[in-house]
Amino acid sequence: MTDRDDPVRRAARHRPEAPALEWEESRWSWAELDRRVDEAAGRLRRLGVEPGNRAALVLETGPGAVTLIHAASRAGAVPVALSPRLTSRELGDALGALAPALLLCDLERAEACRAAGDRVGVPVRSIDDAATPKGAPLEAAEPTPGPDAWPASDRVRAVVWTSGTSGRPRGVLLTEANFAASAAGARERLDLGRDDRWHASLSLAHVGGLALVDRAARLGCALVAEGPFDPERFLAVADAGRVSHASLVPVMLRRVLDARGGEAAPEGLRSVLVGGARAPASLVEEALAGGWPVALT
Repeated sequence: MTDRDDPVRRAARHRPEAPALEWEESRWSWAELDRRVDEAAGRLRRLGVEPGNRAALVLETGPGAVTLIHAASRAGAVPVALSPRLTSRELGDALGALAPALLLCDLERAEACRAAGDRVGVPVRSIDDAATPKGAPLEAAEPTPGPDAWPASDRVRAVVWTSGTSGRPRGVLLTEANFAASAAGARERLDLGRDDRWHASLSLAHVGGLALVDRAARLGCALVAEGPFDPERFLAVADAGRVSHASLVPVMLRRVLDARGGEAAPEGLRSVLVGGARAPASLVEEALAGGWPVALT
């Protein structure tokens, strides 16, 4: 990858018709995702998001959120994915500390997000599921050229807001080098390639969920992004052969095993990356006994 390239654009150039993003019964190719990222990046710039600014999102993992994460990077901004589970007060505190130029949310959370944004002077816009921000200023916006260069290895690419379980919540800076290393590690350790499909089980507010969006684009594999995690839906998608890899925290793995009821793991599932917290040995042993290809982070 050159400094004038970005992962989505590169994937669209080399494999334009290959699947990039899947959810429910829908699919976008890399060419389609690249086009939508361009459009969304143009709209962000028309809203006043400039290179170096932070662009915050409060969205479930789905096509809109994935598009906007890539669009913020293409516009030269730094995406900050915040948990939809934050209360209005918690969201206001996060926005006050992070000082983003803009907060994007879905219609369901618009009222609470606007209340939080108004408290700290952060403008808020809602979007539809196709990552098209609503409202007259956005509907009139046309795509515009993005930055000429992709960030250098030490440039901040994203910010993750910690939960504060071990102290006060704070923003953790992730660099281009961090994302590149994550993708390289997945390719080498998990045999992840461009014909694979990774289930986006983790929230984008989780470092693992955010890294996955970037990783899929770098390696050219498809991302299966269907919103909040549901173990039954996950199993249905995996049993249908639509998932080769997945990321789970231990609590999610427990829910999957309970929903499976002792049956063997789906045949096409090659790797389940478990992290985010210490996985009890008994849980890992139970999963392995059922044929689940668990790999611990």
